Amino acid sequence: MMSSIVCNTGPLIALERAGLLHLFGPLFGQVVIPTAVEREFLAGHPTGTTFFEATVSGLIQVSTMAMPLDPLLKSLLDEGEAAVI
Repeated sequence: MMSSIVCNTGPLIALERAGLLHLFGPLFGQVVIPTAVEREFLAGHPTGTTFFEATVSGLIQVSTMAMPLDPLLKSLLDEGEAAVI
């Protein structure tokens, strides 16, 4: 049984640029990303069609946070990285 992972923006960008975003499926099953990561990704990749296909298919699931970001994490990291942690 495959599990889910939580992913930051960097690996999403790298795998989409290489045309390998689909590799998340066989390796991890499902990828969960916070909405902050989705915003960061889309800000730099407005035409990320592979990303949209991955979200529509359920490979990548965008999730809202149940709790606010920790102020210390927000002061040390960008919003996407803090949300992943």
